[in-house]
Formats: sequence, structure tokens, C-alpha cells
Amino acid sequence: MEPNEELFAIHGNPNQHCPIGKGIQAVLDEAFHGAQAALEAKLASQSIQDILDHLFA
Repeated sequence: MEPNEELFAIHGNPNQHCPIGKGIQAVLDEAFHGAQAALEAKLASQSIQDILDHLFA
């Protein structure tokens, strides 16, 4: 991934008159940011050799 690139896309224009739509973006932003950070940390801790070793184990 490129720096500052988001893994998960969120609908950019939720209905502000909907009780769910008006607050969902902030909630999903937080959840998706945490998931992306966890994935990036996991991938950063592994080398190609680690993946190959697991693949051919």
C-alpha cells in the first residue's frame, strides 16, 4: 500500500436525515482505521522469506 492510502472505502455521502446514516461514517472510520493499522503492523512484521517458509512448511 502507498502511504496515506486507505484499505477500506466508505460511502462519502451518507443521508444526514437517517438516524444511522448521520453517524455511521465516524463509527466506521474508527473501526476501519483500527483494522488497517492491525493489518499494516502484521505485514510489517513479516518478510517474504517468512511467507515462503510458511508456504513450503
